[in-house]
Amino acid sequence: MIPSDCVWPRSRAGEAVDALARTCFSRPGVGIPWVARSLDNGVALWDLDERLDAWAGVSGVEVEAFEGSFEELGRAVSGAAPAILALGDWQELLVLVGRGSRSVGLLTPSGEVVRVAVARIASALGERVERRFGREADAVLEHFGLDDEGYAEARSAILRELSRSERIRLGWLVRLPPGSSLWAQLRGAGAMGALAGFTGAHAAQYVAWVCSWWLIGRVALHGQFDPGLVAGWALLLAALVPLRLVVDWLQGRFSLVAGALLRRRLLNAALCQNPDEIRKEGKGQILGRVIESEALESLALTGGLVSVVAVVELLVSSGVLGLGVVPRLHLASLGFVLVAILGLTLRHYRQRVDWTDRRLDLTDHLVERMVGHRTLIAQQPPFRWHEGQDRALGQYLESSRSMDRTSVLLALIPRVWLLLGISGLVPVFVDGFGSWGRFAVSLGGVLLVYRALVGLAVGLAQLSSALISWRRIEGLFRAAKVDVPSPMEFLAAQETPGAASQEGMEPLLEARGIAYQYPGRVQPALRDCHLAIQAGDRLLLEGPSGGGKSTLVSLLTGRRLPAAGLILLDGLDCRSSSRRTWRRQAASTPQFHDNHVLAETFLFNLLMGRRWPPESGDIEEARQVCHELGLGPLLERMPGGLSQMVGEMGWRLSHGEASRLFIARALLQAPSLLVFDESFGALDPESLEQAMRCVERRADALLVVTHR
Repeated sequence: MIPSDCVWPRSRAGEAVDALARTCFSRPGVGIPWVARSLDNGVALWDLDERLDAWAGVSGVEVEAFEGSFEELGRAVSGAAPAILALGDWQELLVLVGRGSRSVGLLTPSGEVVRVAVARIASALGERVERRFGREADAVLEHFGLDDEGYAEARSAILRELSRSERIRLGWLVRLPPGSSLWAQLRGAGAMGALAGFTGAHAAQYVAWVCSWWLIGRVALHGQFDPGLVAGWALLLAALVPLRLVVDWLQGRFSLVAGALLRRRLLNAALCQNPDEIRKEGKGQILGRVIESEALESLALTGGLVSVVAVVELLVSSGVLGLGVVPRLHLASLGFVLVAILGLTLRHYRQRVDWTDRRLDLTDHLVERMVGHRTLIAQQPPFRWHEGQDRALGQYLESSRSMDRTSVLLALIPRVWLLLGISGLVPVFVDGFGSWGRFAVSLGGVLLVYRALVGLAVGLAQLSSALISWRRIEGLFRAAKVDVPSPMEFLAAQETPGAASQEGMEPLLEARGIAYQYPGRVQPALRDCHLAIQAGDRLLLEGPSGGGKSTLVSLLTGRRLPAAGLILLDGLDCRSSSRRTWRRQAASTPQFHDNHVLAETFLFNLLMGRRWPPESGDIEEARQVCHELGLGPLLERMPGGLSQMVGEMGWRLSHGEASRLFIARALLQAPSLLVFDESFGALDPESLEQAMRCVERRADALLVVTHR
């Protein structure tokens, strides 16, 4: 059994999320008793998901539902933290704040962290499987007469087999949003610890390697066999094997975690970009940005780790030089070489900036001509098809040559050091010296520094290239920045709108004096616009082409932010609510050219705005909505039914079928407000009537926009 003082009641779910955010991510938290907004224990699971998502947004984190199989419960619990687990019938919650193979840390309602065995938590989570399959397992075993230990083992095996295909909803993973500080995400994912461990392990490996050569050198220089020194040398060599394995493992862990977080951030930023900014870019520019984002990940991670290794090796090898016969001369020469490397790296960076700009301009120009101007090219005489390209290619070639010359010089610098270091030993060798040992140490130090300088030159060159890639995608990276909603406004809205809405006094959505102006345009698309929508309303908005209808839809559904005015949805301003929460409550089907059928299954296209993977109830509701919209014959024609691949590489849908797919996608999100922007134009009268009846039955509040 789980200790009772570790269990949070379901009514304090919001407080649990806030406490976890403060404990694991050092978020400021709300600081107000969440119990003031109690959660009814009878609330539906779907509603609980939405409320947790809203509360997490206020606390500066995000939640994601996760599940597992019965036989994976132990592994799921040991690696889930930070997370919230649901016990029994979702009436009790556990807040995981620490990981472990045998025990995990649970945050209690009193604020303490208690270690509890993983097996006990897994057993509590498996009670749902026990209730469903326990009687069947007992019926099978009651005739065998097993002892208690054998009975428990056999029963567990039967339960695992019976529930093999059964997925258990375990709770919610709690993570920092993709748009939060990347450093905070790296710390939360343990990447910074892996980087520190990598640095320390490599330093230990390098020192052990140097010491092993020092020991074997003493044996060689003394001219006699010393069993103790040879044994020490062998032990150091043996220690290098596990150290090397640790270095490689930590390097791989850091690279995987950092790369995944960076890609997640960029993907989220791409989805959050202002549509007006994307429309100003051509296909070539977007392709160039994709290329640079991949280069940033590979070059930054590889170059950063190589540079860290080189710095560690330089520090150790500089200490070796300090023990040699001419330490001052060697260290002064090393300083000169380091200054030369930094100067050439800066020059290489400037040349690569120019080279990258020319390369991307060529890419943009070529792609635009191939994709967007084929008709224009066909109308021109052949001698003008490549007008300007030869000159651009010549400039690009000259820029490449300049950068290559600097790259060669940068690669030669470590060899210059090798000449300087060995040359510094020549006078000492000619004039004589007191110790062969110190001379050997100096020579070894020169070789060690040479190896470190080679790595440093390569690492700095890669980092400079990564910095150039960063300049290209910096705007995209920053577009994902999260603005945490105001806790005071959120809590005030949570406590007041509910009762008012029930009495019909508070609108579901209210727009007050909103305005919007597209960049580069003189006249605003909207000015001083007012709108109020009550729960249960059915509104029709008509207007001429270019009158601002679609702009208004994008503002109401959170795709754009108003330049002036205020939009309230269920009492919350769009800036005081997370994007995910807003878009769940206000869903839309954009105009046909702005909506898309993805190259996936028909079911995925239906439920992509709801959740994935779906539960059995989701699939059944999707099938029912399709039949209500008249898509039943389509499901019968497609060989795979709901699992049929559709899109460019699958079953091709007609305009009418795609339109009804978009309508079903919005309905299945179960939002408070549904907005249809000219979504019925591709339907014949019979299909239109059938679709409108379905929308009328299922929509809470409805706004239909149509062309006059």
